[in-house]
Amino acid sequence: MKNSLYIDFDSEREDKIKITKPQKMVEDIMSNGKERQMIVDDLTTCMNALGTLIQAANDNNIVEATKSAQICVEYLTENFINQEIKE
Repeated sequence: MKNSLYIDFDSEREDKIKITKPQKMVEDIMSNGKERQMIVDDLTTCMNALGTLIQAANDNNIVEATKSAQICVEYLTENFINQEIKE
């Protein structure tokens, strides 16, 4: 699989996070009706990238991998699982 994502964070912008893809890639996906697969692939790419960052931080003694993973799980739990329970 080949995939490209660009993640842009700007705390001063109204939409703080922007996730984009190369236009040609989007056009190819849309013309083939593979939008659902694109989302799954993008989630997989983000998780793999996150794992790489966690490992790099651990390997360079910046943050222990277990602590980074815990931060990620807490964020996802609070923003998605707990939100569903509240609704």
